[in-house]
Order: sequence, then structure tokens, then C-alpha cells
Amino acid sequence: MFKGHWEDGLKQGTGVYTYLNGGRMLVGDYVQGKRHGVHTLMYPNASCEIPMEYANDTLVAHNSVHFIEDLVYEGTLLNGAYHGQGMLTYPDGAQFVGTFDKGQIVSGSGTFRFADGTSYTGEWQKGKKHGYGTFYFKGATIFEG
Repeated sequence: MFKGHWEDGLKQGTGVYTYLNGGRMLVGDYVQGKRHGVHTLMYPNASCEIPMEYANDTLVAHNSVHFIEDLVYEGTLLNGAYHGQGMLTYPDGAQFVGTFDKGQIVSGSGTFRFADGTSYTGEWQKGKKHGYGTFYFKGATIFEG
């Protein structure tokens, strides 16, 4: 739901967009219906404000936090997609820390921590475990190689 000024049927100027799922609010400027400039993302019952920079309705901020459908991403964004080094946290608490390209886990080293405490640290190729790595289960090494 958008609250703000409209011009010729398009959002124009400073406004507040409230998401229907959870009440998150995005406050910032709109130019001809598109998000533009630095917006502030706020969560109900949270004491943080997250700056997010848009250009022509595309998220372009770097080193920001990006929330989509209960996923939390911390790291670099490029054209609104996860890009470069970052950390992606899933709704169940699982996390991947490593390299992303156009929103996908890519080749290189990284760590995936499952919600149950199991983790894999090692090499990845095209988003899959590949090459040398180590599995840990609650602090004990269970497989290395």
C-alpha cells in the first residue's frame, strides 16, 4: 500500500510503501512511479533502519541488507541481485557465506551452515559443493576431503 503524492497516475515525490506481509515500510522518493535515491526500510518492532539505494526502480546499494520473502542478505548488490561476497540467511536459520553472481551461489570457497548445526566449508562450483571441503557436525569433523 502506497501513501504519498500521485501525479498522472504515478507515484511522485516522497512516499511510504507499506508491505502487506509483516508491515515493513519503505520510505523514500519516487520519480515518475519509480523508486529513486536512498530509501529507508523499517520493520515493525525493530530498532533498526536500513538504507537502500535505488536508481530507476532497481536496487543498486552496496554493502546493505536486502530482505526478500524472509531471506536476509548482507553484502554487495548489483542491479538488485546478490553479487560479490555476502551472507544469505534462510528463514530456518541456515546460512551461506561466500561469493554470489547475479543472485546465485557461484564457484569459489564458501561455508553453508545448516539450521541443525551441521556445516560445510570448502569449494563450490555453480552453487554445488565441489572439490575439497570439510563437513562438521556440532563442532566435530565428520568428513574431510
